[in-house]
Amino acid sequence: MCCYTILRFIETKGIFSKNIEELEFYRVRDYSIEIPFVYRWFGLSNIVLTTSDKTHPRVYIRAIKNGEAVRDQLRGLVEEAKKIRKVSEIDIE
Repeated sequence: MCCYTILRFIETKGIFSKNIEELEFYRVRDYSIEIPFVYRWFGLSNIVLTTSDKTHPRVYIRAIKNGEAVRDQLRGLVEEAKKIRKVSEIDIE
């Protein structure tokens, strides 16, 4: 089960023991979509978020219907969170 608020993504795992992970949206650096062969039959996909979070550099949102639309919504929320926090990204090579 997972949900998102305006500034963070919250993922809850477990039935008897709960594990709750939070990702601040302003930490998201990149988005990608994976569509395994079997998922194509059901119109599902995985969204992969590459983040600057040290404990979870990659976050997988699995088996999402309309993955591209959800990714676009996430992108808008991430941009809004970055504006609110006044965060910008600088690439150094």
